[in-house]
Amino acid sequence: MASVSQYFYDIAEEIPDDKWKDVAHHLGLKRAKVSAIDAENRYLKEKNMKTLDMWRMKNGRTATVSWLRRALYEAGVGWIADSVIDGIRDEPSLKSGIQEDTKQKSSCKGNEAMYSCSNMAQAEGALLGIEGDLKQLQIDDKLLSPLEQPTSLQAACEGDKRRTGSVVPERSPRGGVTLGLQPSSLQFFHKVSQGPSVYPMVTTPRGHALIVNNSVFDGDLSDRKGADVDVRITDNLLTSLGFTVKQLLNKSAQEMLKELEYFSKLDDHKDGSCCIVFLMSHGQEGCIIGRDGQTVRLKKIFGLFDNIHCQKLLGKPKLFFIQSCRGANVDRGTVSPRDVPDAGGVLNGQSLSCQLFGPTGAGEDVPDAARCVDQPTRTDMFFGYATQEGNMAFRNETQGSWYIQAIDQVFRQRAKDTHVADMMTMVNRMVAEKTAQSESLRYTGGKEASEYLSNLQKNLYFFPSL
Repeated sequence: MASVSQYFYDIAEEIPDDKWKDVAHHLGLKRAKVSAIDAENRYLKEKNMKTLDMWRMKNGRTATVSWLRRALYEAGVGWIADSVIDGIRDEPSLKSGIQEDTKQKSSCKGNEAMYSCSNMAQAEGALLGIEGDLKQLQIDDKLLSPLEQPTSLQAACEGDKRRTGSVVPERSPRGGVTLGLQPSSLQFFHKVSQGPSVYPMVTTPRGHALIVNNSVFDGDLSDRKGADVDVRITDNLLTSLGFTVKQLLNKSAQEMLKELEYFSKLDDHKDGSCCIVFLMSHGQEGCIIGRDGQTVRLKKIFGLFDNIHCQKLLGKPKLFFIQSCRGANVDRGTVSPRDVPDAGGVLNGQSLSCQLFGPTGAGEDVPDAARCVDQPTRTDMFFGYATQEGNMAFRNETQGSWYIQAIDQVFRQRAKDTHVADMMTMVNRMVAEKTAQSESLRYTGGKEASEYLSNLQKNLYFFPSL
């Protein structure tokens, strides 16, 4: 049976401004809750998503598809249920005066659109992009998993050539549409949540999450086709996990750093259990690139959330996922495990931990009593990378990045009973199974090995739906 939360993203996009409060009322939310949602969220989609998620969190397993469909009809927007839930194509004239053509055109205006072309990018053959500072590459990946296979011939975002298609999540989990999140059981929660070895994840919302995504660039940098699918997948997943999600799209390096600093200082962090940041853009080793081509050092971003600069998150898990290249090398894999070097991917004499925390030297480790604190500067932090040092990361231009797809699939299936470190090991295995094929010999056989570094001090379970 399909999970009701898988429909939230598409429904939130469709509910018009003059109807969202009616929908909230018919979902059983009290007037005070609706007023709070209205005050705390700036954009209509955020209000709709918060309304739907609050309804689901409040009612648990009784928050069914039937209840949601009935509420939409009672609020006068039954056409949304027909279109999104039942997959019935509806005419623009039925949508309370909303002109579909206007909505489609507005969704392709670069950084003016918050959510662009997410259902329109299924093209014949799967195209891959490289996340480094390179010209756009179109690589035909002939070894895609079922999750990545395109469903039909549809034009990409190219002005009047583009046309939309109706996607039914229950029948087709492709094109960036994700399967429902498996819920945790109360039995499992009571079994593992007691004791000091597990982070408490019981707040509603679980915490705040920020998605930073650059898909449109100035100058010679190529646009990141398919990045809008990554945003959609990630937003949907994080919302399903119980997080309040904000998006930062197509910003310069300085704008990114400023907004990340603002996010790190949110007062709301003190009421949450966790914080998550996704960074998705072109990249180089140790940095991520803004839409203006300028770079921001990852170490500087991570420092905004350490125990000195972000005490509202002291002792709470802080997760970072970086979808970008970390160099220009194409990993072609190896013939036999015996050929794997002991170096483990360390390039240029600098390890991943060295880049994040600085160099270490020989000698005795002596604490400085005058500056001694209860915790080291950086604790309870998790850093996930799409690829290893020096290597390129691949992005499917119609289905999204290999890394983001793997995170979404694993988390939706296993977050119910698996902690983050074990899930990311599964992600590593899934990403490593993919292979790129291309007319260019340079990229044929391209591989990707995701990895992570963690100084989490406890096991982190999300306990979805509880």
